[in-house]
Amino acid sequence: MALEIMITVGGSDYYLSDEGHSGASFGATAGSQYYYPFVAVPPRLTWGPTGGGYISVQSGSLSLVNKPYDSSHPFSGTNYRNMLSDAGSTSNVPTIAIKDSTKYAIFDGTLILQQITPDVIRFTIEGPRYNFHLAEDTVTDSDGDTVNIPWPFGEIEGRQPIVYKGSNVWANGTARHPGFNSTAGINIVEEGTNLYSSEAFTATEITGSGGTTYGGKQVSVSFGQGTKLSGDVDDSDDITAYMSDFHYYISRDIGINPSYGINNDKASGSTSLGIAIYQTEPIQDLDLFSIVCDSVNYQFYITRNQNVGEAGTGALTVYLVDRANNPTATVLTKNDIIESTYRITRPLAQVSTSFNSMNWRGTQLANETIDIVSNNLEFGRITKKPQYMITHKSGSSYENVSSVQTRMNAIRDIEKKPIASVTVDGIQDTYTPGDRFTFNREQDQIKVDMLARSISWDWGKRQTTLSGDATLSIYEAS
Repeated sequence: MALEIMITVGGSDYYLSDEGHSGASFGATAGSQYYYPFVAVPPRLTWGPTGGGYISVQSGSLSLVNKPYDSSHPFSGTNYRNMLSDAGSTSNVPTIAIKDSTKYAIFDGTLILQQITPDVIRFTIEGPRYNFHLAEDTVTDSDGDTVNIPWPFGEIEGRQPIVYKGSNVWANGTARHPGFNSTAGINIVEEGTNLYSSEAFTATEITGSGGTTYGGKQVSVSFGQGTKLSGDVDDSDDITAYMSDFHYYISRDIGINPSYGINNDKASGSTSLGIAIYQTEPIQDLDLFSIVCDSVNYQFYITRNQNVGEAGTGALTVYLVDRANNPTATVLTKNDIIESTYRITRPLAQVSTSFNSMNWRGTQLANETIDIVSNNLEFGRITKKPQYMITHKSGSSYENVSSVQTRMNAIRDIEKKPIASVTVDGIQDTYTPGDRFTFNREQDQIKVDMLARSISWDWGKRQTTLSGDATLSIYEAS
């Protein structure tokens, strides 16, 4: 096993390590690719939650020897000059992939120049960049203004705005991001009155006919259902509804093949978890996915599929994790463990969420706020989450609130737990977020049952540190 790094810069791949050796290239099991000993300080990389539900690079560093005249070095000649001229720029950023014992990279990311000395070039390591957006598409409305087209996902009720283009035509997304689906229908309501008895849908427009013609007053979408990415607005199979659909949509939109580039083995409930989003302002895909995941107690990360023989082996894959998932544990022995620590978090008072329900009362659109609270203690932290689960109003009561409550309770039960960290020998490159670990620490008289939320690899020390929420209990030697 050896540190192996591939840096791509100036359109070429360069292979590096802390010790010169021949080995297989990335994606191969055999070969004679030479890894040049240009690593001055081996990388340290921490992979964990970066805000919301996205698990990516929390911190990372790498130092290379400075050899501007060695053509085998990734930063020599023209690349060295470009590195200097591009310093501080977000363009022409080199990419990095790292592996150890695996066939494919365990990490793909970017290198950001930090410092140059006569001997060393220092970089920070950041996550990969996916600069794709939702709700960024624009259209000219009936007033001649350029406005953003809202992006619907799932079942939409009582939302505003919907963009009127004139002549009973409403904007319905773009060819890339189509909006509402015709097989579910849509109710466009003007001051409490449904406008049309029928509509003609395309990926970009909804044309009303019959019924009451739009009179230019206040409107809302009373009911509609979003269409899948590049889907058919006339096909009921292309209606969005669940978290699994959202997982598929985001993966495909950022360029990952969803036929084999999505994995929800640790979030099997995503296939039945109803999600509703009406995005009215531009937002990066992964930012929205992160917010929605966080709201329902999920996390996700992107790495390569290491399961040799599966369809899509080696391909970038979006892994979805339900934080309440409780898989079979990997048992760590005292011979594995170098050290462990335990941090008791500040007491948790409650976890809450709320959502707004807009309903017509005659010709007035009333906005009602519904609060859902999961209490823990009478004092301490108060955590508030956004709300994206589908809810329905039936008469004077709301349906599906119990499912939202269940999610808030699950978040509460994790947020109140202590945080355990354990450092083990070796680069453990098959461990992933959401994996469960158990171990006994006789010297601390503690038994630990932990779900990993972050992983740190230190190639200098050849150690791996796992951290995550844990259940602690007393250890009594038999």
